[in-house]
Amino acid sequence: LLMKIIGTVKESMPYIEIISGILIVSAITTYILRKAVIDAAYNINRKCCLATAIILAAISFIEFKSYSPEKLNFHSNKYAEELAKNGPYEIFSAYLNNSLNYNSFYPTIDSKQALSIVRDSLQNNSDKFVGGDSIERIITSKNSNKQKYNVIFITVESLSAKFM
Repeated sequence: LLMKIIGTVKESMPYIEIISGILIVSAITTYILRKAVIDAAYNINRKCCLATAIILAAISFIEFKSYSPEKLNFHSNKYAEELAKNGPYEIFSAYLNNSLNYNSFYPTIDSKQALSIVRDSLQNNSDKFVGGDSIERIITSKNSNKQKYNVIFITVESLSAKFM
């Protein structure tokens, strides 16, 4: 899977130019700011760093809890909205929630109407339904001649494209 992703990135993006640009900008920035960074490293106040880290963690937690992706819905097309979601919140939210509102993405009908449609499609002349709101039924065989069939099931988890 990782090799497929890397192959896709290599085909679709100018990764050599991007990585080269990042390295050049990083080297120039490091060269220009090296004295300021070294001086700042000697003058670090531990209490100030701890307070800053706590404040940033609290702000991040508050933002994470107060963020609602429904506030960012700009389209009436739910499929486009879901495909457009991107970012760290969405990946963690998908991992933690792992749910999808079925009714908002798929057309539905009333349960009684659905049961009626299913029962009509299952109904045969020799079958009798057991209950009024169930699809459980008693099936009586039309043939009294019993035959033994030789059935072999072959199950394969995955076949490659080269094999097929």
